Amino acid sequence: MSCARLPWFWHLYHGVLRDFASASLGQPVFASNRLSSATTLNILRGGGATNDWHRDANIVTGVFYAVVPEGAGTLSFRDGDARTASLIPRPGLFTCFPGAVEHRVEPLQESGERLAIAMVYHASPTDQPPAFGRDVYTL
Repeated sequence: MSCARLPWFWHLYHGVLRDFASASLGQPVFASNRLSSATTLNILRGGGATNDWHRDANIVTGVFYAVVPEGAGTLSFRDGDARTASLIPRPGLFTCFPGAVEHRVEPLQESGERLAIAMVYHASPTDQPPAFGRDVYTL
């Protein structure tokens, strides 16, 4: 995602959304130092499209839902005892959760396109892979 093309989004990522993630976690969190991993546009298309169970390597993952059609793929969480909880997305919703929590996007039930922007936040500016060359960005 380009900083120059969407400056308003980068200000949200570094400002109010980061502050929300910090408050939710109960400790400061820091934006990614690397342009290539700070945010990711996640596009799922068509019935059955999904993201399988996984964990993230960062302290907090944030997700902003931009486009959410009917049957848009519930965000599910699973703990070590295989208990699950789910979040039904809607356009404009921002949610965040510890990256270590196992999560997935349930398969879309219908055709259409689901657009979500995933964001990573870290525990400090130094607990993350360093950025080099074109991967370095500034606001």
